[in-house]
Amino acid sequence: MKMNEPVARIWRGQTPVEKKDSYAKYLYEQGVLELKRLGAREVFMFTRDDGDVCNFMVLSLWPDIATMQKWSGDTPAATRHLDDDADILLELPPETELLEIRYVEKAD
Repeated sequence: MKMNEPVARIWRGQTPVEKKDSYAKYLYEQGVLELKRLGAREVFMFTRDDGDVCNFMVLSLWPDIATMQKWSGDTPAATRHLDDDADILLELPPETELLEIRYVEKAD
């Protein structure tokens, strides 16, 4: 992955379904807004209920790895956990997924 090309970062986590609304609010306020402040071009938060579990996915689009490292630190794929994650998430995900952005088509 080239340091000066656009990159997508995907984080996944799971909460008990009864905590999904409070965690979504927390994740937005403490994570999504901070990603934007640090230079993410766009950030999307997705959820999907699966029985007693709510699956979260945050997709952030960055202009380059150097900008993304303002959030991730020196190891781009390492997860940066929020302060309350250990108390809310069912497990702490060790890594995120990084993908090169090849093409973007925006709607008119």
